[in-house]
Amino acid sequence: DSFLISTPKIEYRRLSSLHNAHRLIIITAFIYCLIFADMFYCLDIVGLFPSITCTINTTRGCGLYNEIARLIVLVFIPSTLILIFGYGTIRNVKKSRRKNSRSQGNIIHRIDQHLTQMVIGQIILIMISCIPNTIQCIYLVLTLDIEKSPLRLRIEILSGEATLVLTTFQSSLSFYIYAKTGGTLFRQTLKELFTRGFLKYCHVTKNSHVEEILELRRLKHDVEE
Repeated sequence: DSFLISTPKIEYRRLSSLHNAHRLIIITAFIYCLIFADMFYCLDIVGLFPSITCTINTTRGCGLYNEIARLIVLVFIPSTLILIFGYGTIRNVKKSRRKNSRSQGNIIHRIDQHLTQMVIGQIILIMISCIPNTIQCIYLVLTLDIEKSPLRLRIEILSGEATLVLTTFQSSLSFYIYAKTGGTLFRQTLKELFTRGFLKYCHVTKNSHVEEILELRRLKHDVEE
């Protein structure tokens, strides 16, 4: 969307709309469902009541396919798209900087720097979040038939839990990347949002206190009567 908005071509800018965004989300979700449709065959539910139900891969081939597909879909494709369209957005911003005055050019130059930092931060965050856990899962699939010592099993469980925690970084740390590299406008908008929320909370709290005081006065008046 940033690439479409920043492009000088009108026909591209017209593609930036909420309707097209919803359409793209639906198409992407459908493609993801097709890629991982093998899970209906590959995954088998094990565990009897009242034990916790879990799923396992029925074959090693299914496990390898799922993990490699997850690596491609969640890491390589998003990183490539972010890199391509991020570079396109930066190039469009640079073109507009050449057409503007020096003062406007300096502002656009700062925007250019923020965009570059944001693109690099997003790609690094995706790789840190998904690659370690995917490698761990592929390793577990490849060593599925190997007899392991209790110590090795505990190490694998610990490393699996650690890499699983890393998968949350992509969603939890994206906000801080935008806050750090989003520029003054992003931080100012964020500050205004928090300020409005705080003032609204204070207003609601004040009204509730006033209502409580009025209710107490009414009860006191009823008792005196």
